[in-house]
Amino acid sequence: MLSEGDLVHIPQDVNMWDFTANGSMNVIKTEKPITGVFMGQVVADTCRVYALGRTSTVQIRHIYPMEEANASKTN
Repeated sequence: MLSEGDLVHIPQDVNMWDFTANGSMNVIKTEKPITGVFMGQVVADTCRVYALGRTSTVQIRHIYPMEEANASKTN
């Protein structure tokens, strides 16, 4: 379960969207995997994340927690 402030992995080719001040929708598709900060769940299948210098909505099925167990270990 994700909590506000958790780091998340967002894979390549994921749509991230938000509405501008004039009401139009601004959509960004990730070109490479990125790291974001989980800001909270909006509805059952979407959440807000802070990534690429902005807060956006993304489908929750496209984000993964960045936990020590999920990270590769290098020595």
